[in-house]
Amino acid sequence: MVTTEQGKYSSYFTTPEGRYCIIKVEEIKGGEVKALKDVRDNIKEHLRGVQANVKKDEIIAEAKKKFKVIINSDLLK
Repeated sequence: MVTTEQGKYSSYFTTPEGRYCIIKVEEIKGGEVKALKDVRDNIKEHLRGVQANVKKDEIIAEAKKKFKVIINSDLLK
C-alpha cells in the first residue's frame, strides 16, 4: 500500500536488494505542473545529451567494426 497522506505509514515492502521497508510521509511538497515555456530549455538540453550519447555509441560501434579496439580498464579507473 502506498500512502500519500501526511503522517501516515505505508505497509511494509521489500526492495530489489531484499530489504524490508516502511515509509512514513512526513511532508508533501512539489508535484505541480510546470508550463512548457518554463522547462523547454531543460528538455532541449536533455535531448541534446541523449542525441550525443547515441551518436557516440554509433561512432564507437563503427570503429569496433573497422579497427581492433582494446580497452584498458585499468586506465579508466
